[in-house]
Amino acid sequence: MAAPKPAVLLIDDETGVLEALEEALGDAYFFQRCTTADQALEALDLRPFSVAICDVNLPGQSGESVLAAVKSRWPGTEVIMVTGGRDLQTAVRCMRLGAYDYIPKPWHLEELRTVVARAAEKAGLVRENAMLRQGLPAPGSVELLGSSAAMHSLRQLIAKVAAHDNVVLITGESGTGKEMVARAIHAASVRRRERFVAIGCGSVPSDLVESELFGHERGAFSSAYSTRIGKFEYASGGTLFLDDVAALPMSAQAKLLRVLQEREVTRLGSNRVIPVDVRVLSSSNVDLAALVRAGQFRDDLYWRLSGVPVALPPLRDRGDDAMELFHHFLGQVAARYNQPLPEVTEGVLRALKRHTFPGNVRELAHLVETLFVLREGDLIGSSTLPVQMVLKAETRGDDSLNLREAVQEFEKQAIQRALGKTLGNQKRAAELLGIHRNTLLGKISEYGLRRGRGDDTDPGAEAE
Repeated sequence: MAAPKPAVLLIDDETGVLEALEEALGDAYFFQRCTTADQALEALDLRPFSVAICDVNLPGQSGESVLAAVKSRWPGTEVIMVTGGRDLQTAVRCMRLGAYDYIPKPWHLEELRTVVARAAEKAGLVRENAMLRQGLPAPGSVELLGSSAAMHSLRQLIAKVAAHDNVVLITGESGTGKEMVARAIHAASVRRRERFVAIGCGSVPSDLVESELFGHERGAFSSAYSTRIGKFEYASGGTLFLDDVAALPMSAQAKLLRVLQEREVTRLGSNRVIPVDVRVLSSSNVDLAALVRAGQFRDDLYWRLSGVPVALPPLRDRGDDAMELFHHFLGQVAARYNQPLPEVTEGVLRALKRHTFPGNVRELAHLVETLFVLREGDLIGSSTLPVQMVLKAETRGDDSLNLREAVQEFEKQAIQRALGKTLGNQKRAAELLGIHRNTLLGKISEYGLRRGRGDDTDPGAEAE
Protein backbone atom coordinates (compact mmCIF):
# COMPACT_ATOMS: atom_id res chain seq x y z
CA MET A 1 0.00 0.00 0.00
CA ALA A 2 1.45 3.36 -1.03
CA ALA A 3 1.66 6.10 1.57
CA PRO A 4 -0.38 9.27 0.93
CA LYS A 5 1.43 11.96 -0.98
CA PRO A 6 2.68 14.94 1.06
CA ALA A 7 1.25 18.24 -0.20
CA VAL A 8 3.88 20.62 -1.62
CA LEU A 9 3.20 24.28 -2.43
CA LEU A 10 5.35 25.63 -5.27
CA ILE A 11 5.82 29.43 -5.34
CA ASP A 12 7.61 31.09 -8.26
CA ASP A 13 6.64 33.79 -10.74
CA GLU A 14 8.02 31.76 -13.67
CA THR A 15 5.72 28.98 -14.85
CA GLY A 16 8.70 27.23 -16.45
CA VAL A 17 10.36 26.91 -13.04
CA LEU A 18 7.16 25.54 -11.52
CA GLU A 19 6.89 22.92 -14.24
CA ALA A 20 10.56 22.01 -13.80
CA LEU A 21 10.11 21.56 -10.05
CA GLU A 22 7.16 19.23 -10.56
CA GLU A 23 9.03 17.21 -13.15
CA ALA A 24 12.12 16.98 -10.94
CA LEU A 25 10.20 15.81 -7.85
CA GLY A 26 8.06 13.34 -9.77
CA ASP A 27 4.89 11.61 -8.59
CA ALA A 28 5.84 11.38 -4.92
CA TYR A 29 3.99 14.58 -3.99
CA PHE A 30 0.72 16.42 -4.44
CA PHE A 31 1.52 19.84 -5.96
CA GLN A 32 -0.18 23.20 -6.06
CA ARG A 33 1.34 26.09 -8.00
CA CYS A 34 1.31 29.79 -7.11
CA THR A 35 2.95 32.68 -8.98
CA THR A 36 2.57 35.39 -6.32
CA ALA A 37 2.90 35.70 -2.57
CA ASP A 38 -0.79 36.57 -2.22
CA GLN A 39 -1.81 33.41 -4.07
CA ALA A 40 0.46 31.35 -1.83
CA LEU A 41 -0.95 32.78 1.41
CA GLU A 42 -4.50 32.24 0.15
CA ALA A 43 -3.68 28.61 -0.69
CA LEU A 44 -2.23 28.08 2.79
CA ASP A 45 -5.40 29.51 4.30
CA LEU A 46 -7.47 26.91 2.47
CA ARG A 47 -5.56 23.69 3.15
CA PRO A 48 -2.44 22.37 4.95
CA PHE A 49 0.86 21.78 3.15
CA SER A 50 3.80 19.75 4.38
CA VAL A 51 6.35 21.73 2.40
CA ALA A 52 6.47 25.07 0.59
CA ILE A 53 9.21 25.69 -2.00
CA CYS A 54 9.47 29.45 -2.43
CA ASP A 55 11.59 31.67 -4.68
CA VAL A 56 13.24 34.56 -2.87
CA ASN A 57 12.41 37.06 -5.64
CA LEU A 58 8.66 37.40 -6.15
CA PRO A 59 6.55 40.25 -7.55
CA GLY A 60 4.92 42.30 -4.79
CA GLN A 61 5.75 40.71 -1.45
CA SER A 62 9.17 39.09 -1.35
CA GLY A 63 9.79 35.43 -0.74
CA GLU A 64 11.24 36.31 2.66
CA SER A 65 7.93 37.92 3.69
CA VAL A 66 6.12 34.74 2.62
CA LEU A 67 8.57 32.70 4.72
CA ALA A 68 7.97 34.90 7.77
CA ALA A 69 4.18 34.66 7.35
CA VAL A 70 4.25 30.87 6.96
CA LYS A 71 6.38 30.29 10.06
CA SER A 72 4.14 32.64 12.04
CA ARG A 73 0.74 31.31 10.93
CA TRP A 74 1.44 27.76 9.73
CA PRO A 75 4.48 26.54 11.71
CA GLY A 76 3.79 22.94 10.68
CA THR A 77 4.75 23.76 7.07
CA GLU A 78 8.44 23.45 6.30
CA VAL A 79 9.73 26.13 3.87
CA ILE A 80 12.56 25.61 1.41
CA MET A 81 13.84 28.83 -0.18
CA VAL A 82 15.18 28.96 -3.74
CA THR A 83 17.80 31.65 -4.44
CA GLY A 84 19.20 32.95 -7.70
CA GLY A 85 22.73 32.08 -6.70
CA ARG A 86 24.93 31.31 -3.73
CA ASP A 87 24.05 34.50 -1.85
CA LEU A 88 25.17 33.74 1.71
CA GLN A 89 23.58 36.83 3.23
CA THR A 90 20.15 35.94 1.84
CA ALA A 91 20.58 32.34 2.93
CA VAL A 92 21.48 33.39 6.49
CA ARG A 93 18.44 35.70 6.70
CA CYS A 94 16.15 32.93 5.49
CA MET A 95 17.51 30.42 7.98
CA ARG A 96 17.04 32.94 10.80
CA LEU A 97 13.41 33.38 9.72
CA GLY A 98 12.87 29.65 10.10
CA ALA A 99 13.52 28.19 6.64
CA TYR A 100 14.17 24.46 6.62
CA ASP A 101 16.89 24.90 3.98
CA TYR A 102 17.76 26.89 0.88
CA ILE A 103 18.65 25.71 -2.63
CA PRO A 104 20.52 27.84 -5.15
CA LYS A 105 19.57 27.96 -8.85
CA PRO A 106 20.31 25.96 -10.91
CA TRP A 107 19.59 23.22 -8.43
CA HIS A 108 21.22 19.83 -8.30
CA LEU A 109 18.50 17.22 -8.91
CA GLU A 110 19.44 14.74 -6.16
CA GLU A 111 20.02 17.52 -3.64
CA LEU A 112 16.56 18.95 -4.39
CA ARG A 113 14.85 15.58 -3.96
CA THR A 114 16.72 14.80 -0.73
CA VAL A 115 15.99 18.17 0.88
CA VAL A 116 12.28 18.04 0.00
CA ALA A 117 11.93 14.45 1.25
CA ARG A 118 13.53 15.31 4.59
CA ALA A 119 11.40 18.44 4.97
CA ALA A 120 8.22 16.45 4.32
CA GLU A 121 9.27 13.82 6.88
CA LYS A 122 9.94 16.51 9.50
CA ALA A 123 6.56 18.14 8.83
CA GLY A 124 4.83 14.81 9.49
CA LEU A 125 6.66 14.37 12.80
CA VAL A 126 5.87 17.95 13.87
CA ARG A 127 2.18 17.40 13.12
CA GLU A 128 2.17 14.15 15.11
CA ASN A 129 3.84 15.81 18.11
CA ALA A 130 1.31 18.65 17.98
CA MET A 131 -1.51 16.09 18.19
CA LEU A 132 0.08 14.55 21.27
CA ARG A 133 0.48 17.94 22.98
CA GLN A 134 -3.20 18.72 22.34
CA GLY A 135 -4.23 15.45 23.97
CA LEU A 136 -5.44 13.95 20.68
CA PRO A 137 -4.95 10.24 20.06
CA ALA A 138 -1.48 9.34 18.87
CA PRO A 139 -1.31 7.48 15.56
CA GLY A 140 -2.27 3.86 16.11
CA SER A 141 -3.61 4.52 19.62
CA VAL A 142 -7.38 4.24 19.06
CA GLU A 143 -8.52 1.50 21.42
CA LEU A 144 -11.64 -0.58 20.88
CA LEU A 145 -12.61 -2.08 24.24
CA GLY A 146 -14.25 -5.45 24.72
CA SER A 147 -13.08 -8.99 25.44
CA SER A 148 -15.85 -10.80 23.57
CA ALA A 149 -15.21 -13.03 20.58
CA ALA A 150 -17.10 -10.56 18.40
CA MET A 151 -14.73 -7.72 19.32
CA HIS A 152 -11.69 -9.93 18.92
CA SER A 153 -12.79 -10.74 15.36
CA LEU A 154 -13.53 -7.07 14.68
CA ARG A 155 -10.05 -5.97 15.77
CA GLN A 156 -8.49 -8.61 13.52
CA LEU A 157 -10.57 -7.38 10.57
CA ILE A 158 -9.61 -3.74 11.25
CA ALA A 159 -5.91 -4.67 11.24
CA LYS A 160 -6.32 -6.30 7.81
CA VAL A 161 -8.37 -3.43 6.39
CA ALA A 162 -5.98 -0.76 7.69
CA ALA A 163 -3.06 -2.31 5.82
CA HIS A 164 -4.64 -1.44 2.47
CA ASP A 165 -6.14 1.67 0.92
CA ASN A 166 -9.53 0.25 -0.07
CA VAL A 167 -12.80 2.03 0.45
CA VAL A 168 -14.63 0.60 3.47
CA LEU A 169 -18.34 0.49 4.31
CA ILE A 170 -18.97 0.25 8.07
CA THR A 171 -22.44 -0.96 9.00
CA GLY A 172 -24.21 -1.45 12.30
CA GLU A 173 -27.02 -0.22 14.48
CA SER A 174 -27.04 3.34 15.75
CA GLY A 175 -24.64 3.78 18.65
CA THR A 176 -22.39 0.80 17.92
CA GLY A 177 -19.32 2.99 17.38
CA LYS A 178 -18.97 3.29 13.61
CA GLU A 179 -16.93 6.49 13.76
CA MET A 180 -14.67 4.97 16.42
CA VAL A 181 -13.97 2.05 14.08
CA ALA A 182 -13.28 4.47 11.20
CA ARG A 183 -10.79 6.32 13.40
CA ALA A 184 -9.16 3.02 14.37
CA ILE A 185 -8.72 2.11 10.70
CA HIS A 186 -7.18 5.52 9.98
CA ALA A 187 -4.92 5.37 13.05
CA ALA A 188 -3.50 2.00 12.01
CA SER A 189 -2.95 3.00 8.37
CA VAL A 190 -0.05 4.73 6.63
CA ARG A 191 -2.24 7.85 6.48
CA ARG A 192 -2.24 8.16 10.27
CA ARG A 193 -0.05 11.29 10.27
CA GLU A 194 -2.52 13.10 8.04
CA ARG A 195 -6.00 14.34 8.83
CA PHE A 196 -9.02 12.27 9.72
CA VAL A 197 -12.05 14.29 8.59
CA ALA A 198 -15.61 13.22 9.40
CA ILE A 199 -18.84 14.60 7.99
CA GLY A 200 -22.33 13.58 9.03
CA CYS A 201 -24.16 13.41 5.70
CA GLY A 202 -27.54 13.49 7.40
CA SER A 203 -26.74 16.62 9.41
CA VAL A 204 -25.99 18.87 6.41
CA PRO A 205 -28.90 20.61 4.63
CA SER A 206 -29.43 19.00 1.23
CA ASP A 207 -28.74 22.25 -0.64
CA LEU A 208 -25.33 22.59 1.05
CA VAL A 209 -24.07 19.00 0.77
CA GLU A 210 -22.11 19.56 -2.45
CA SER A 211 -20.51 22.70 -1.05
CA GLU A 212 -19.48 20.85 2.13
CA LEU A 213 -17.99 17.94 0.21
CA PHE A 214 -16.46 19.63 -2.81
CA GLY A 215 -16.12 23.31 -1.84
CA HIS A 216 -17.21 26.47 -3.60
CA GLU A 217 -15.80 29.67 -5.06
CA ARG A 218 -16.81 33.12 -3.91
CA GLY A 219 -20.10 34.11 -5.53
CA ALA A 220 -21.02 30.55 -6.54
CA PHE A 221 -24.40 31.08 -4.84
CA SER A 222 -26.10 33.83 -2.86
CA SER A 223 -24.48 33.09 0.52
CA ALA A 224 -21.02 32.22 -0.85
CA TYR A 225 -19.24 35.32 0.45
CA SER A 226 -15.79 33.74 0.27
CA THR A 227 -14.01 30.77 -1.26
CA ARG A 228 -14.21 27.60 0.80
CA ILE A 229 -12.56 24.24 0.26
CA GLY A 230 -14.63 21.10 0.70
CA LYS A 231 -14.01 18.13 2.92
CA PHE A 232 -12.30 16.20 0.11
CA GLU A 233 -9.64 18.88 -0.34
CA TYR A 234 -9.30 19.41 3.41
CA ALA A 235 -8.73 15.68 3.98
CA SER A 236 -6.32 15.27 1.06
CA GLY A 237 -3.51 12.95 2.10
CA GLY A 238 -5.61 11.54 4.92
CA THR A 239 -8.96 9.86 5.47
CA LEU A 240 -12.49 11.14 4.85
CA PHE A 241 -15.31 9.48 6.79
CA LEU A 242 -18.81 9.82 5.30
CA ASP A 243 -21.09 9.05 8.23
CA ASP A 244 -24.71 8.12 7.42
CA VAL A 245 -23.94 8.06 3.70
CA ALA A 246 -27.48 6.87 2.94
CA ALA A 247 -28.71 10.41 3.69
CA LEU A 248 -26.94 11.91 0.67
CA PRO A 249 -29.36 13.38 -1.90
CA MET A 250 -29.30 11.75 -5.34
CA SER A 251 -27.73 14.83 -6.96
CA ALA A 252 -24.76 14.69 -4.58
CA GLN A 253 -24.47 10.92 -5.06
CA ALA A 254 -23.79 11.37 -8.77
CA LYS A 255 -21.03 13.91 -8.15
CA LEU A 256 -19.54 11.82 -5.34
CA LEU A 257 -19.32 8.83 -7.67
CA ARG A 258 -17.30 10.84 -10.17
CA VAL A 259 -14.95 12.14 -7.48
CA LEU A 260 -14.31 8.60 -6.25
CA GLN A 261 -13.63 7.41 -9.78
CA GLU A 262 -11.46 10.29 -10.98
CA ARG A 263 -9.89 11.28 -7.64
CA GLU A 264 -10.40 14.95 -8.38
CA VAL A 265 -12.92 17.64 -7.39
CA THR A 266 -14.28 20.79 -8.95
CA ARG A 267 -15.54 23.45 -6.57
CA LEU A 268 -18.99 24.91 -7.16
CA GLY A 269 -18.68 27.96 -9.39
CA SER A 270 -15.33 26.89 -10.83
CA ASN A 271 -14.04 24.96 -13.83
CA ARG A 272 -10.67 24.19 -12.25
CA VAL A 273 -10.04 20.51 -11.59
CA ILE A 274 -8.24 19.83 -8.29
CA PRO A 275 -6.64 16.41 -7.70
CA VAL A 276 -7.23 14.87 -4.27
CA ASP A 277 -5.58 11.94 -2.52
CA VAL A 278 -8.12 10.69 0.01
CA ARG A 279 -9.08 7.35 1.48
CA VAL A 280 -12.86 7.21 1.82
CA LEU A 281 -14.59 5.34 4.63
CA SER A 282 -18.38 5.45 4.91
CA SER A 283 -21.03 4.17 7.30
CA SER A 284 -24.71 3.37 7.38
CA ASN A 285 -27.18 2.10 9.96
CA VAL A 286 -29.66 1.10 7.24
CA ASP A 287 -29.44 -1.53 4.52
CA LEU A 288 -27.98 0.29 1.50
CA ALA A 289 -28.73 -2.67 -0.78
CA ALA A 290 -32.42 -2.33 0.15
CA LEU A 291 -32.27 1.39 -0.67
CA VAL A 292 -30.75 0.52 -4.04
CA ARG A 293 -33.62 -1.87 -4.77
CA ALA A 294 -36.09 0.84 -3.76
CA GLY A 295 -34.45 3.35 -6.12
CA GLN A 296 -33.33 5.60 -3.24
CA PHE A 297 -29.58 5.05 -3.61
CA ARG A 298 -27.46 4.74 -6.74
CA ASP A 299 -26.38 1.18 -7.40
CA ASP A 300 -23.07 2.25 -9.01
CA LEU A 301 -22.21 4.37 -5.95
CA TYR A 302 -23.18 1.50 -3.65
CA TRP A 303 -20.72 -0.85 -5.37
CA ARG A 304 -18.05 1.87 -5.30
CA LEU A 305 -18.47 2.46 -1.53
CA SER A 306 -18.92 -1.13 -0.39
CA GLY A 307 -15.44 -2.34 -1.30
CA VAL A 308 -14.68 -3.91 2.09
CA PRO A 309 -17.69 -4.44 4.41
CA VAL A 310 -17.15 -4.11 8.17
CA ALA A 311 -20.23 -5.05 10.23
CA LEU A 312 -20.32 -3.98 13.89
CA PRO A 313 -22.04 -6.21 16.44
CA PRO A 314 -24.73 -4.67 18.70
CA LEU A 315 -23.84 -4.44 22.37
CA ARG A 316 -26.43 -7.10 23.31
CA ASP A 317 -24.42 -9.65 21.28
CA ARG A 318 -21.11 -8.85 22.99
CA GLY A 319 -21.47 -10.86 26.19
CA ASP A 320 -19.82 -9.22 29.20
CA ASP A 321 -18.48 -6.28 27.18
CA ALA A 322 -21.27 -4.07 28.54
CA MET A 323 -19.93 -4.42 32.09
CA GLU A 324 -16.36 -3.85 30.95
CA LEU A 325 -17.45 -0.69 29.12
CA PHE A 326 -19.54 0.43 32.10
CA HIS A 327 -16.55 0.41 34.44
CA HIS A 328 -14.37 2.07 31.78
CA PHE A 329 -16.86 4.91 31.21
CA LEU A 330 -17.40 5.31 34.94
CA GLY A 331 -13.67 5.77 35.46
CA GLN A 332 -13.56 8.33 32.66
CA VAL A 333 -16.46 10.34 34.09
CA ALA A 334 -15.02 10.30 37.62
CA ALA A 335 -11.66 11.51 36.30
CA ARG A 336 -13.32 14.26 34.26
CA TYR A 337 -15.17 15.57 37.32
CA ASN A 338 -12.08 15.03 39.50
CA GLN A 339 -14.15 12.88 41.89
CA PRO A 340 -13.43 9.50 43.53
CA LEU A 341 -14.75 6.39 41.83
CA PRO A 342 -18.19 5.70 43.35
CA GLU A 343 -19.33 2.33 44.65
CA VAL A 344 -22.00 0.54 42.60
CA THR A 345 -24.69 -1.58 44.30
CA GLU A 346 -25.49 -5.13 43.27
CA GLY A 347 -28.95 -4.03 42.21
CA VAL A 348 -27.49 -1.63 39.66
CA LEU A 349 -25.07 -4.23 38.34
CA ARG A 350 -27.91 -6.74 38.03
CA ALA A 351 -30.02 -4.22 36.10
CA LEU A 352 -27.13 -3.45 33.76
CA LYS A 353 -26.53 -7.12 33.01
CA ARG A 354 -30.19 -7.69 32.11
CA HIS A 355 -30.60 -4.56 30.00
CA THR A 356 -30.35 -5.08 26.22
CA PHE A 357 -29.16 -1.53 25.42
CA PRO A 358 -31.11 -0.80 22.22
CA GLY A 359 -29.03 2.38 21.90
CA ASN A 360 -25.84 0.30 22.15
CA VAL A 361 -22.56 1.83 23.38
CA ARG A 362 -23.85 5.39 23.03
CA GLU A 363 -26.77 4.61 25.35
CA LEU A 364 -24.43 3.01 27.88
CA ALA A 365 -22.08 6.01 27.88
CA HIS A 366 -24.98 8.42 28.44
CA LEU A 367 -26.39 6.21 31.18
CA VAL A 368 -23.08 6.19 33.05
CA GLU A 369 -22.97 9.99 32.96
CA THR A 370 -26.52 10.17 34.34
CA LEU A 371 -25.85 7.66 37.11
CA PHE A 372 -22.74 9.53 38.18
CA VAL A 373 -24.54 12.88 38.35
CA LEU A 374 -27.56 11.47 40.26
CA ARG A 375 -25.54 9.32 42.69
CA GLU A 376 -26.01 9.71 46.43
CA GLY A 377 -22.63 10.61 47.89
CA ASP A 378 -20.17 7.95 46.79
CA LEU A 379 -22.84 5.37 46.00
CA ILE A 380 -24.67 4.59 42.78
CA GLY A 381 -27.87 2.84 43.84
CA SER A 382 -30.99 1.56 42.12
CA SER A 383 -32.83 4.82 42.80
CA THR A 384 -30.75 6.50 40.09
CA LEU A 385 -31.70 3.94 37.42
CA PRO A 386 -34.48 4.50 34.88
CA VAL A 387 -37.68 2.77 36.02
CA GLN A 388 -37.80 0.37 33.05
CA MET A 389 -34.35 -0.94 33.95
CA VAL A 390 -35.40 -1.53 37.56
CA LEU A 391 -38.49 -3.46 36.46
CA LYS A 392 -36.44 -5.65 34.16
CA ALA A 393 -33.90 -6.29 36.90
CA GLU A 394 -36.69 -7.70 39.05
CA THR A 395 -37.69 -10.23 36.38
CA ARG A 396 -37.37 -13.84 37.50
CA GLY A 397 -35.54 -16.51 35.58
CA ASP A 398 -38.86 -17.80 34.19
CA ASP A 399 -39.63 -14.26 32.93
CA SER A 400 -42.56 -13.87 35.38
CA LEU A 401 -42.58 -10.42 36.98
CA ASN A 402 -42.88 -10.07 40.78
CA LEU A 403 -45.29 -7.15 40.79
CA ARG A 404 -45.02 -6.41 44.51
CA GLU A 405 -41.23 -6.07 44.43
CA ALA A 406 -41.36 -4.00 41.26
CA VAL A 407 -43.90 -1.59 42.75
CA GLN A 408 -41.86 -1.29 45.94
CA GLU A 409 -38.71 -0.49 43.98
CA PHE A 410 -40.59 2.12 41.95
CA GLU A 411 -42.02 3.74 45.09
CA LYS A 412 -38.61 3.79 46.72
CA GLN A 413 -37.10 5.54 43.70
CA ALA A 414 -39.90 8.09 43.52
CA ILE A 415 -39.64 8.96 47.23
CA GLN A 416 -35.86 9.33 47.10
CA ARG A 417 -36.08 11.61 44.10
CA ALA A 418 -38.83 13.73 45.67
CA LEU A 419 -36.84 14.13 48.89
CA GLY A 420 -33.77 15.01 46.82
CA LYS A 421 -35.61 17.70 44.87
CA THR A 422 -37.03 19.26 48.05
CA LEU A 423 -33.73 18.95 49.95
CA GLY A 424 -35.43 16.61 52.46
CA ASN A 425 -38.58 18.67 53.12
CA GLN A 426 -41.20 16.01 53.88
CA LYS A 427 -44.28 18.18 53.34
CA ARG A 428 -43.14 19.43 49.93
CA ALA A 429 -42.00 15.93 48.93
CA ALA A 430 -45.47 14.55 49.81
CA GLU A 431 -47.06 17.28 47.68
CA LEU A 432 -44.82 16.37 44.73
CA LEU A 433 -45.80 12.73 45.10
CA GLY A 434 -49.51 13.53 45.51
CA ILE A 435 -49.82 11.67 48.83
CA HIS A 436 -50.45 12.65 52.45
CA ARG A 437 -47.43 13.41 54.58
CA ASN A 438 -48.30 10.58 57.01
CA THR A 439 -48.33 8.15 54.08
CA LEU A 440 -44.91 9.39 53.09
CA LEU A 441 -43.58 8.91 56.62
CA GLY A 442 -44.88 5.34 56.60
CA LYS A 443 -43.16 4.58 53.29
CA ILE A 444 -39.92 6.14 54.49
CA SER A 445 -40.00 3.91 57.54
CA GLU A 446 -40.96 0.83 55.51
CA TYR A 447 -38.09 1.23 53.06
CA GLY A 448 -35.54 2.36 55.65
CA LEU A 449 -34.92 5.70 53.94
CA ARG A 450 -33.52 8.84 55.51
CA ARG A 451 -36.41 10.84 56.92
CA GLY A 452 -35.30 14.31 55.85
CA ARG A 453 -36.62 17.37 57.67
CA GLY A 454 -39.97 17.24 59.41
CA ASP A 455 -40.59 21.00 59.39
CA ASP A 456 -41.75 23.15 56.54
CA THR A 457 -38.83 25.56 56.54
CA ASP A 458 -37.73 26.67 53.09
CA PRO A 459 -34.09 25.61 52.91
CA GLY A 460 -33.23 28.64 50.79
CA ALA A 461 -35.07 31.21 52.91
CA GLU A 462 -32.12 32.21 55.10
CA ALA A 463 -29.79 32.37 52.13
CA GLU A 464 -32.10 34.80 50.41
